[in-house]
Amino acid sequence: MWIRRIVFVLGAAFAARLGAQIPDDLSARRDDLRALAEGLPRLHANAFHDVSRAEWERAVAALDAAIPSVDREELAVGLMRLVAKIGDGHTSLTPFFNPKLGFHAVGARLYAFSDGIFVRAAEPARRDLVGAKLVAVGGVNVEEAFRRVAETVPHDNDEGLRQVVPMYFGIPEILHGVGLGSPREAAWTLEKDGRRFDVALPGTALLGAGGQGGGGDEHGEEGGWARHGGSGVNGSCKPFSKLSPAVKRRPRGLAPSLARRLR
Repeated sequence: MWIRRIVFVLGAAFAARLGAQIPDDLSARRDDLRALAEGLPRLHANAFHDVSRAEWERAVAALDAAIPSVDREELAVGLMRLVAKIGDGHTSLTPFFNPKLGFHAVGARLYAFSDGIFVRAAEPARRDLVGAKLVAVGGVNVEEAFRRVAETVPHDNDEGLRQVVPMYFGIPEILHGVGLGSPREAAWTLEKDGRRFDVALPGTALLGAGGQGGGGDEHGEEGGWARHGGSGVNGSCKPFSKLSPAVKRRPRGLAPSLARRLR
């Protein structure tokens, strides 16, 4: 089953490597959910340090009830949300490491600065977006969009969210899974030079195929991408990473291979 092939890799964070596509068969989907729901608490050193067992089980039951009515992206995001509920940045379910999940990145990258989230880089055809401020995602204001996506991101502190949520804003399948649009494109509302405008960016770079977005630098960007050299609107603000408080310590997460233990 799909979830039985997840491998958690110990490093700066645990990353789930997904070895097969999410099944369409309802019983197979429920088997996968059961494997995660039973296996993660059993293998984690302290799974309920941040969420109660009762709350975890309610979330599992809600996703199980929704299985007949959700599509594959919504199910994947539901599983991501369950793992994130553990509240451990070292235990994560992410699409970044295996192309078989079939999630994609758009041809622009966002970054959180102290005065907002901005387009930091873009492929040559969309260089006009570089330096624009994000004000909405899927027609929803950026604060509410951030809250929805943050529920899928395992983290130890707010800095983890500030780093990862802007990246997830560029993954249409995740946006669709939290009710922010189509699984094929990311719909952003941006502001630049006193003008507000909407863009629909298709997911084109397969995640996990040689990097976050299929190649290039740390964000999967190919050579020739246009990049924002400053920070936010006035070019003087610092990234959130320079402003964050000391990192909170959390218990270590799962054993290196969940797959071997769940077989």
